[in-house]
Amino acid sequence: MHFKSPKISKNKIAVFSIFVVIASIFWFLNAMSLEYTTSIKYPVDFYNFPEDVSVQTDYPEFLTLTVKARGFEILRRGKITKPLKIDVRKYAEQEKSDPKKLVIPLKKISGELFAFWQNISVLEIIPETVYLITSKQNVKKVPVKLNINFTTHPLYIQSGDIIIKPDSVYISGTLKQLNPIEAIETEQVILYQIKDTTVTEIKLKKFNQVSLSSSSVQVAIPIERYTENEIYVPIEILNCPDSIKMITFPNEVKVTYKVALSCYKLITKENFKAVVNFEILNIKESDKAPIKLIEQPEHLQSIKIFPENIEYVIEKVVN
Repeated sequence: MHFKSPKISKNKIAVFSIFVVIASIFWFLNAMSLEYTTSIKYPVDFYNFPEDVSVQTDYPEFLTLTVKARGFEILRRGKITKPLKIDVRKYAEQEKSDPKKLVIPLKKISGELFAFWQNISVLEIIPETVYLITSKQNVKKVPVKLNINFTTHPLYIQSGDIIIKPDSVYISGTLKQLNPIEAIETEQVILYQIKDTTVTEIKLKKFNQVSLSSSSVQVAIPIERYTENEIYVPIEILNCPDSIKMITFPNEVKVTYKVALSCYKLITKENFKAVVNFEILNIKESDKAPIKLIEQPEHLQSIKIFPENIEYVIEKVVN
């Protein structure tokens, strides 16, 4: 005897699937409406330190919070990336037994710090207290070191010096902290295919427990359209003994270069110096002398000289 399994229609499967989905949604909504206790890692940023002191101890970058809230609230917060800002001048208290120690009672002020969490209760905060050991500040002026890479559009070049404002900053801290610091670097910035004078603000790199008079600098990069030009420069001979006369063929070289349009008429042959150094000539092995360009205007690009090597004749000077 053969038994046939009952056939289930596609419509019944579809209806069943819909009921499963609806049931899952109701279950999720119900679960999210319940209260839960969980731990949250919250980034923190301490700022506005007293100007006359330097902090010698490390302070936490994160707070661990035990919170109680409905599932929806916890889910809505997700991963917290924006740090909680704590004003040191406002909340720090000086310890009576040790004037160099500042105390920030995080547990005591947690209600004020997290007042924006109306539907979340903070049950515990770790650490409950932050201790900052301070010492008298020292001040040092250091230059700003620019950390930037950029490319220009094919028809444009840098036409002048990069301007940094301010070009130096004051740093504050202990002598031990300040002595190794010779300059403050900017954050790295990369710019592509720029074709106009570019002004941008760049943040300065921070040193742990060292205060900066400015957190960023303004950088201006002058960019202009360029043109190509050529100029003939006389050859000068260096380190030739008085008893010898050296004659070059030719007696000048052609210099080609790219120059910003605004500087085109300012460039003359007097801005260049092309030389032959008699001391490095190998007279026995070669009858040609290499040309070297030892002076040239700034911010020219693709500078080339023709020819790079020249013929010469040496004659003895008869007294």
